[in-house]
Amino acid sequence: MRNLEDLLNQKRKPQKNKELDEKTIFFVFLKVIQELYGTRGEESLRPLRVHEKKIYVRPESSLWANEIYLQKEKLLKNTNLLLEGEYLEDIILTQRDFEKS
Repeated sequence: MRNLEDLLNQKRKPQKNKELDEKTIFFVFLKVIQELYGTRGEESLRPLRVHEKKIYVRPESSLWANEIYLQKEKLLKNTNLLLEGEYLEDIILTQRDFEKS
């Protein structure tokens, strides 16, 4: 039988391979964007999908696409740091919408 102390100690340990849903990753990604670029950055970039550790983002303009391309490593590092794991490896810029399945 497990006691309460074992359960609490287990909860305190960082969980390495926990699954996060897409909305959580989007929220954290947009928080990082807002920290770097303010509300204008958050309004100008729309995360569309997370698939195979890649986040697909639709920029409002080519200027925003270029900025994300130049800051890609910093954005990935900060997002993964806040998520406490390696959830994203790349940012894909796209103009295409994805169907929800």
